[in-house]
Amino acid sequence: LVILCLLLAGCGAEQVSGEPTEITTETPTEAPTEAPTEAPTEAPTEAPTEEPTEAPTEAPTEAPTEAPTEAPTEEPTEAPTEEPTEAPTEPADDGEWNLILVNPWNSLPEGFTVELKEIGYGQYVDARIYDAWEAMFDAAYAAGVQPVVCSSYRSHDTQTYLYWNKVAEWRNKVADEAEAQRQAGMWVAYPGTSEHQLGLALDIVDSSFRELDWAQQDTATQKWLMENSYKYGFILRYPYKKTDITGINYEPWHYRYVGVEVATEIYESGVCLEEYLEMKNAEK
Repeated sequence: LVILCLLLAGCGAEQVSGEPTEITTETPTEAPTEAPTEAPTEAPTEAPTEEPTEAPTEAPTEAPTEAPTEAPTEEPTEAPTEEPTEAPTEPADDGEWNLILVNPWNSLPEGFTVELKEIGYGQYVDARIYDAWEAMFDAAYAAGVQPVVCSSYRSHDTQTYLYWNKVAEWRNKVADEAEAQRQAGMWVAYPGTSEHQLGLALDIVDSSFRELDWAQQDTATQKWLMENSYKYGFILRYPYKKTDITGINYEPWHYRYVGVEVATEIYESGVCLEEYLEMKNAEK
């Protein structure tokens, strides 16, 4: 009996002699939780080379909209060597301040100056459009939307900084310097050709989505502005599929003051400012 017990005990020990191998799992790296310190301050990683055939849903983020704290490290000695190929539109010659045409082919008038008025949070506009801006924003708030001005008047130094910062980004994407300047200029205007320097332009975003990209067009604020801004003298300055005429990519956040009468005509006809001025010049 003792021998039989010893034999049975030996079988049990053999069955449990091997220990199970422990399986380890590797925890995936956690995505960064820290958000960018500014919005929107980074330019797009990639810009479309041609316009889509359907309404866009998103686009790269534009260059910083706040004034820089220091001067650019590189400034041009001459204007970009390559410009959009569309023939320039003659600016209106009636001297109306609200219809000054500034685009890649038309610079600010020589000796241009503007009296500014603050609209809050360090943003300024031409003092003559302050009441129109205030009325439009009051109406927007009453309608339940929350517009925010993220860029308004810019000095020449600020525009210079923003433009060459954008050029630097494009130098990493294209080999040709002229092409880098041309592409940059379709997102941030060359100094002296920006409507922001007039004090008549506003970059407006929705308070709940402050990115300067094409998805901005789907926000409640932009839907309201696109349908109502003309009532207060503002137009969507760079409409969809008008880049070959304006020289600037589609920007569903950039509004320009032209006056109620002109804004209404532009809204109802579906033209951009260049086309409107061309029609008016042809009527003279």
